[in-house]
Amino acid sequence: MVLKYGNATVLCDWSWPDVAIDLRCRNCPWFAILRDPAGWLNVNPVQGTVNTTTALDRESPFVHNNQYTAVFTASDNGDPPATGTGTLVITLEDVNDNAPYVYPSVVRVCEDAKELSVFTVGGRDKDIYPNGEPFNIELAKQPGLDKTWRTSRINSTHSQVMLLHSLKRANYQLPLVVADSGVPSLSGSTEVKVLVCTCKKDRMDCNAATSLRSGLLLPLLATTVALLLRNALCEYAQPHAHKHTHIHFAPHIHTHSCKA
Repeated sequence: MVLKYGNATVLCDWSWPDVAIDLRCRNCPWFAILRDPAGWLNVNPVQGTVNTTTALDRESPFVHNNQYTAVFTASDNGDPPATGTGTLVITLEDVNDNAPYVYPSVVRVCEDAKELSVFTVGGRDKDIYPNGEPFNIELAKQPGLDKTWRTSRINSTHSQVMLLHSLKRANYQLPLVVADSGVPSLSGSTEVKVLVCTCKKDRMDCNAATSLRSGLLLPLLATTVALLLRNALCEYAQPHAHKHTHIHFAPHIHTHSCKA
């Protein structure tokens, strides 16, 4: 049985040789679901017709090798009752419903374009052929971006990105767009973090940008602590003040006023 992605009705043929098709008979079978891992199906207890209750997703963890398996039971009212089981295997066709993305999310290059200034990125997609690879990875449409970077395809899944001129040592966000081969094609945008490092004798030093970011955090942390201290002193002073209470800090720190 083959189902495309989406809602559908699954018709199953159940055989119960000892019983004629008569809804009034005591020994007519009653159908029930024994195992439906994703909760996608529903069965009519009298007729045994199986329906889907939601869209089926081939990328679900409950689907293995493009197949979804459910188990049903049928039992009668005889004495003793007879019970049988049936397995339903649904094969799901792929549709292009997932946009690809670029990996890795962080790369390193040398600040001098004459050194190691090339890195490789790849495309990934949850969909399978023909809705996945080959991928087309390009620079995003931003003014001046192509004057600093250039992309070239290596194979059906990977491309090479080259730095065209030297950059200052810092962290940069490089927007890339990757498109799959589906019809119609889907594309996704990914910002790759590029660490521009100092390179000497095949060694990369990327600590400067990290140190710079840490240095910028110190003044911000000091300001935050001062504000928290001011608010705490203001709350303490309010119950004891009639009009205004002035809280004076140490030299070189501004004086703040709190209203009672």
